Formats: sequence, structure tokens, C-alpha cells
Amino acid sequence: MGYKVTIFLAFVALSAAMLELPSYWLHRGFDITDGELKSFPDYNLQLSTTCNEINLNTGSYDYKGVAMSGYLNIGKGNSALAFLFFGK
Repeated sequence: MGYKVTIFLAFVALSAAMLELPSYWLHRGFDITDGELKSFPDYNLQLSTTCNEINLNTGSYDYKGVAMSGYLNIGKGNSALAFLFFGK
């Protein structure tokens, strides 16, 4: 029984190591050595962003700077990344 656990752990370790190799990610369209997406004819990624100004000058906030909120819509499975920016 002990050798089966050892074989399973070795398989998991080798699988995890394979996912960290740059050649694996290059095959999928990502060159992790320079951080840029390679251009493949069949790879299409739709990005859109929405940005809105927030008025925090009134009420209990009394913030005199610029505040912006919005989201980055990635277009895969309705995924989005929300953001808030505060500045002077």
C-alpha cells in the first residue's frame, strides 16, 4: 500500500512541475518568459472596460481628491475585475 502512495505523490509532483515549465504555457499561448501574449490566429480574447467618476466631495466623506470606479470585463464566462482609484 505504501508504494501506491509514493507513486501517486510522485505523479502529483511531476504534474505540478510540468505546469510550471515555460514550454507548457507557450503551447497554450502565453510566453511567461517575457509576460506577453503570443499572437495565435485562433486565440481571441475580448476585453472591455468601464470607468466612472465618484463624487465623494459631499456628505460624510468630504474627500477632495479624484475617485474613480469601474471594472474590466474579460469576456470569458462573464468574468470581471473591479477597481477603485483614488488620487489628488
